[in-house]
Amino acid sequence: MRTRLGELGHDEAAKTVVIRNISTLDRTFYVPNAVQRHFTSAEDGGAIPEALTYRSKAIAMFQRQDGTDICLFCMYVQEYGDGDVKGSLSSSTSSSHPHNRRMVYISYLDSVEYFRPRTARTEVYHELLVAYLDWSRGRGFDAAHIWACPPQRGNNFIFWCHPQHQRTPSRERLTEWYRAMVARATATG
Repeated sequence: MRTRLGELGHDEAAKTVVIRNISTLDRTFYVPNAVQRHFTSAEDGGAIPEALTYRSKAIAMFQRQDGTDICLFCMYVQEYGDGDVKGSLSSSTSSSHPHNRRMVYISYLDSVEYFRPRTARTEVYHELLVAYLDWSRGRGFDAAHIWACPPQRGNNFIFWCHPQHQRTPSRERLTEWYRAMVARATATG
C-alpha cells in the first residue's frame, strides 16, 4: 500500500495508512439438507458433504487523521483451503469440497469516503484487494469469488452508517469498479 501511494505521489499519506487483520475465526458451514438432496459433486459424482470448514477473516484499513486512527475500509473474506494452503485449516480438520478447495470468497467490503487525499481513494481501495488476492495466491489459493452487489440505500454491509452525502454505487458502477481492480491486478501480475 505504501509503495502504491508513493507511486501516486502521496508519500506523506503512505505514512498514515495501516492494514490490520482484525479477526480470524475457524468456522463451519452446515449445508442445508435441500442442497445435499438436489446437488452432487460434478467431480466425483458424490454427495455434497454435510459441513464445510473455512477460515473467516475481517481485514481493515485505518488512516491516522488528526492524531486518531480511523477505520475507512473493511472486508470480510472466507478462505476454503486444504492441507496444501499455507495458513488454512489443516488437512485433518478441513472438509473442503472440490468446488471450494483452495478458494477465497470476498463476501463483503465496505468503506467510508474520508480517505485523504480523496483523489487516491479508489486506487488505495483497489490496491487493498489486489494485495489480498496476491497474498492469497502466494499461500496456495487458486481462485477467488467476489460478491459484487451494492446495498440498497440505508442498508449497510459492515459499517453501521455512512455519510449522507456518500453515494451508493449502482450495480453497473460497482461492476466497473471491480473490473478496473481486476485490470490493475492483471497489470501487476
